[in-house]
Amino acid sequence: MDRDLESLLKMIKGKFADRRTELAEISLEETPSSVVVTGRVLDQGTKSTVLQDLSAAQPGKAWVDQMQVMRVDHPQRMNVAVNLTGLYAHPSWLAEMLSQNTYGVQVEILEQKGDWVFVRQPDGYLGWMFRDYLSTHEPGVANHRVCVPMMLVHAQP
Repeated sequence: MDRDLESLLKMIKGKFADRRTELAEISLEETPSSVVVTGRVLDQGTKSTVLQDLSAAQPGKAWVDQMQVMRVDHPQRMNVAVNLTGLYAHPSWLAEMLSQNTYGVQVEILEQKGDWVFVRQPDGYLGWMFRDYLSTHEPGVANHRVCVPMMLVHAQP
């Protein structure tokens, strides 16, 4: 790949550098007649911006779009089924923990890899969660509240 395309790719990726809420893992592959754009992007808006920026920077090139859009019209949603679970940068317990979610929080499933799923939280944060800690069942609704400011505990009656 020539230096112009490398710098163009770097500039475009820089627009989507906040890995907490944005996804633009793209690459360019030159063929004799065109440049193929591959990889994955979060949504259709990101894909459109990438293609517009490429066309504007080098209008004479033929751009072939082979990017995968992760968000779909009717996404699979799951709920956190444990008291607390982490959102990780990579599908591993050893990865950086980006956030935590409590029981009942609904997440959008973008991808599955083994025991892990790549999700989007309600606040837009992206990351990996352990699949077994999620459920398709609706979380239970609390119907009682116990409010006791303190309790006396005695060794004997």
